[in-house]
Amino acid sequence: MRLIYIAFLSLFILSCEEEIKPIPKGLIEEIFDSQQVGDTYIIRINLPESYIESERVYPVLYQLDGETTTGSVIKSYKNLTVSNYIQEFIIVTIDYKFDNKRVRDYTPTALDGFDESGGAAKFLNFLRLELFPYI
Repeated sequence: MRLIYIAFLSLFILSCEEEIKPIPKGLIEEIFDSQQVGDTYIIRINLPESYIESERVYPVLYQLDGETTTGSVIKSYKNLTVSNYIQEFIIVTIDYKFDNKRVRDYTPTALDGFDESGGAAKFLNFLRLELFPYI
């Protein structure tokens, strides 16, 4: 199973080197106000084709930088599932509603010259305590 995900991520990395793909239509898009971080995120959810008819529990891939990665991730996913290279799963992409706060959310400690850095613990709490249970 890990090999499948590694292969998927490898293909995703290669696809990121190409142009940014547009965000596909038909995604579930939610505005999510995080109490943990004190910020608003855009959450896009791509459900597998069989989701509505199935009672299966699907694995979930959480993808950061949704504005620039959603299109590429979903395109790669669809190519791989149509070819039966990977099983179906749910894709959740996370993006910022207002200003990009990557430095705040992705750095574990404060960095010189970056006033908002060091918020990774709060972002992790947002994922674990708010977003994962919601999904």
